[in-house]
Amino acid sequence: QLGPWLSPSASFFWNTPATQSENLTLVGRQSGVQLGTAWQLSSRTSLNANIQARQFRSDYSEKIGDSKQISLRLSDTMHRVPIWQIYTQYDLQENDIASGELTRLMAHADTALPVTPDAFLSDKFHRFAIGQRISHGSIGRQGPDVKGARYLLDTSMGYNFELDEIDLNVSFGLGVRVFGGDELSVTGSWQNADINGQTSTQLNVKYFMDF
Repeated sequence: QLGPWLSPSASFFWNTPATQSENLTLVGRQSGVQLGTAWQLSSRTSLNANIQARQFRSDYSEKIGDSKQISLRLSDTMHRVPIWQIYTQYDLQENDIASGELTRLMAHADTALPVTPDAFLSDKFHRFAIGQRISHGSIGRQGPDVKGARYLLDTSMGYNFELDEIDLNVSFGLGVRVFGGDELSVTGSWQNADINGQTSTQLNVKYFMDF
């Protein structure tokens, strides 16, 4: 952290699950790097910026494509407990999609129908959105950080420049303690147009226990 108002960050990931589209969530992996910075412009307002470079592969090590992405998010905190934020967000993602068929994936799925990388990524994703986020704690983080259940509801309406249409996103989550030093959580999301312009629904159930 560079002073009270500026917090840079960097993260690396290798062969982790990909969730950018419904098809990637089913059989996709990603590796790459993310660099970000958070500016606390005032006691209520913050600006987050990050750039990412990723490579996507199938679960069977077949290349799907390379991606570069920039994201900017301006948030204003309206309430502290629970945290309620109003935000605007800009995303630009450009993808270099691999050619050919994903033959190992086709063999595993036992299908003669061609499966190509463009079923997982589009050439470009370009979106501006306005949304709101209500959260209480960090779902999935080990150790207690708030009293009671942890929850999240994020809704946004955006304009997809590539599809020239309005889209809607909803993310939600709930985490509860079962025995005291653990958490059972359900998280999910719904988009009427993901980065491929397809309707996408995701649902995850997790459990952890602290020792």
